[in-house]
Amino acid sequence: MRARLLLICIGASAALAFAGQASAANYKIWAGPGFLKSAPAGTPEMADANLFFPRRVEIHVGDTVTFKSDGFHTATYLGTHKATEFPIFAPEPDESTYSGIADLAGNPFYFNGLPKFAYNIPQVFAPTGSNVIGGGADVHSSGILDKKGYTYRFTKPGDYVFRCLIHPMMSVHVVVKPRAAHIQSATRVLKATAAELNSAVATAKKLDKVAPQAANTVYAGVGKQVPGGSIELMAFKPQKLRVKVGTTVTFQLNSPMEIHNMVFGPADYLQSSFKTLDLVPQGPGQPNQVWPFFFYGTDPAQAGGYTYSGTNHGNGFLATPLMGPVGSPLPQTVKITFTKPGVFKYICGVHGENMNGEIEVVA
Repeated sequence: MRARLLLICIGASAALAFAGQASAANYKIWAGPGFLKSAPAGTPEMADANLFFPRRVEIHVGDTVTFKSDGFHTATYLGTHKATEFPIFAPEPDESTYSGIADLAGNPFYFNGLPKFAYNIPQVFAPTGSNVIGGGADVHSSGILDKKGYTYRFTKPGDYVFRCLIHPMMSVHVVVKPRAAHIQSATRVLKATAAELNSAVATAKKLDKVAPQAANTVYAGVGKQVPGGSIELMAFKPQKLRVKVGTTVTFQLNSPMEIHNMVFGPADYLQSSFKTLDLVPQGPGQPNQVWPFFFYGTDPAQAGGYTYSGTNHGNGFLATPLMGPVGSPLPQTVKITFTKPGVFKYICGVHGENMNGEIEVVA
């Protein structure tokens, strides 16, 4: 009931767009649940929905749709393009390499001299193509959305499927009909959206109870694919794990669409590292560089995984490469052997300090 009331309040002004007025109307679709002022009661902390709300909308030729988000999403119509996703990161076109990056003790990291990666601004982060859609083969993309939104106008009837380039399973249908055709009412859309939100919350509650069955295992993220996308918990489960010295802990990705990694080290050091080495360009000609540890980790991968003593690289810094969903080129598991007693906190480098865990190692 709470979720439905929130949607009705938020959708009240937008409902006018469904009244069938003769002039062109505007419709709003949210990528993720950013339209909510607060999470519905009982929603697990760190829960997220990689879904468009609503997942289907009917409009008339000449109408517009504004996509909005407060998350990391795009609204992309791929036309006849066969790919459903584009890489978020890509090697630098000039084949440049990482260089001059050292740890706290002054020792160069092993990846100096290896290919540098940059954010894929042209294909993913920036708008692509026209905002007028009438079918055809061209790709039309909003780039990364914000709360101000990106608006498309539709000039021909059809069923236009939009996807998020960051989360390729995430989709929404914009069904465009002739001006004289009947389209769904505002009440029907709001009821469907409320049902979608309630289902997402129910799924998140079930995911919150999921725990690894194997000993000494931590899930990095917990998620489930659902129609139109996925429901995700940006959390490590269990959040705290107690093991003996010498134990190897398996970190296992349990998400259909998210990428995660594990980063150990002092918070101020990590903040400085992200600030100086993870460079998202804010305009033409600005530096563009992805945090190198996402690809290479702090150390070369070994057959048995990584080891952690709490003093790695002079200050306890250890970062693992990214893990990715099945079907991606990224691994789904990472192993870390803990060699010294202590309480070691870690975060996900992608999702920040709110996605955190703790390993207590005892003698």
